[in-house]
Amino acid sequence: MYTTDDGLQSMEVDFKIYKILIVDDFYPDLIRMQDMLESFTDLELSVVDMCENGVQAMDSIKLHEPDIVICDIEMPYMTGLELCDQISEKYPDVRFLFCSMHSKFEYAQRAIHLAGAGYILKPVDKQNLYDVLRKLMEQIKADNQLNLEYDELKNIVQRNQPLLEQNFIKDLMCGFISHEDEFNDKMHYFDIPLLRYFHVILIEIGFPDFQGKPSLTGSSVSIDKAELRCIISMKMQEIVESAIGDNKNIIPVVIDDQHLSILFGSVNGSEKIEKEIRKFVKVIREQSKPYGTSLAFSVSDSGNDLFKMHFLFKQCKYIIKYKYLFDIGSTITPEDIPTDAAISYTDFNFIQSQIKYHLNIGTHDDIADFFDTLFKQNIPKNNELTIKSFCFFLVVCIQCALAESGDSFETVFTNDNNIYDRLMDSTNITAAKNCVVEAAITVHNHFRRKSSKKQIAIVESIERCVNYSDLKNISLESISSALHYNSHYLSYVYKQHREKSIFDYICHCKMEKAKSLLQNPKLKLYEITELVGYSHTSYFASVFKKYVGMTPNEYRMRNAATQ
Repeated sequence: MYTTDDGLQSMEVDFKIYKILIVDDFYPDLIRMQDMLESFTDLELSVVDMCENGVQAMDSIKLHEPDIVICDIEMPYMTGLELCDQISEKYPDVRFLFCSMHSKFEYAQRAIHLAGAGYILKPVDKQNLYDVLRKLMEQIKADNQLNLEYDELKNIVQRNQPLLEQNFIKDLMCGFISHEDEFNDKMHYFDIPLLRYFHVILIEIGFPDFQGKPSLTGSSVSIDKAELRCIISMKMQEIVESAIGDNKNIIPVVIDDQHLSILFGSVNGSEKIEKEIRKFVKVIREQSKPYGTSLAFSVSDSGNDLFKMHFLFKQCKYIIKYKYLFDIGSTITPEDIPTDAAISYTDFNFIQSQIKYHLNIGTHDDIADFFDTLFKQNIPKNNELTIKSFCFFLVVCIQCALAESGDSFETVFTNDNNIYDRLMDSTNITAAKNCVVEAAITVHNHFRRKSSKKQIAIVESIERCVNYSDLKNISLESISSALHYNSHYLSYVYKQHREKSIFDYICHCKMEKAKSLLQNPKLKLYEITELVGYSHTSYFASVFKKYVGMTPNEYRMRNAATQ
């Protein structure tokens, strides 16, 4: 057993047997290197072969596929650097450790450039060889672990490729992909054809008006309404996918439990694709009848550039709002919308979601800027009735956000009708807008006060979880599981209140515990490393030095001198 640089004995055990090939044209050096390697009993290694030149070594590498090649540089027929250069392309995982009597910097630099593991001088120092090999084995182990994780993630991606493809199309529809390079890369990855003609179809599911406890058609089992909505939504997805079949030019996308969107492409002409759409819609309507749903369909104009698909999706969202103007079973196209209605487009659902977002997340300036932009883009400035109607809608959105949080206007405002009275009495658009902004900021402040109390309690719970743990297995995931909160939310809350991350606090506790343990001279450094939850002594030492300003050994010696 050999000591490491910090003076402590190595106790790590790697159950992989590392295959080592020795290459040296001087036979006594070969034998001496073999003897030294075989004396390292705590390192799981095996000398698989010894060669006297690079040509022999190439054949041996092909036969044994060693993990590490300990190689002289100056040899006949082929130098060690030339051997590494030829082997690294076909066997990139083989690590080289060069040995030479040359101490020139150019040799070491060339060895590193060729992905050599290191460079040691002859005559080889036994302890130095041990330290280099041990470090090299740790690197190989870490690389193997990364390769396993990469392969696992790659398999997960491949298994979920249909879902990822649908998410890509959804992002395109929603306008989340703004760079053509990203668009082209993903089109190539998912092997989506560049369609000459396509339309976007939006399906809105109208759920039955349940009375009492609903049941599935043909079933006497009563189920929850929300559950039945989910079941019907999933059934509609199955119907759409069944109607698509193996046609790769048609891709379905789930927007939410009430909306499905479809990229409907064709290599045929525009007239044929319109016939195909009518046939497709008819099949879906027929198969959905047994479930008591009413489906509304909107079909966009024709397009030929998938990168600009989000414009057609917006068009579908806009025109489907007019479904109540048409008979049940109609498929709505842009030509069906009245001209005066099509002049202005306001996405009320989006506005409502944005108001809720700013009330919960935004700042006072964010809220003021949001409503400034909203008024500039959505209100005809010469129509007082439209202005006030739009303002009433905004206040209703604020009221809905309060209701969703379990509060009412009476809990926040002294007079429930005050805001509406002020809106009615406003004489210009600025006064009306200011009234809405003030109401939004008042509710925002109420949410902040309410959230702050809850978040402080969460922060204290996080710190208790860390303080009462043994610090060996504590992690963000274990804290999240113990407190039943999403890990991203916990990180956000803790950062907001403590101005540092949960990881920083865990590290602080570990270092404080390590300082206490270092006062016990009977404890080895690797034992303290394990007690505070680290796997590698070197990494623990680097973290300790960054935190305390000195290495663990320096801290221990200083503390002993003080005592």
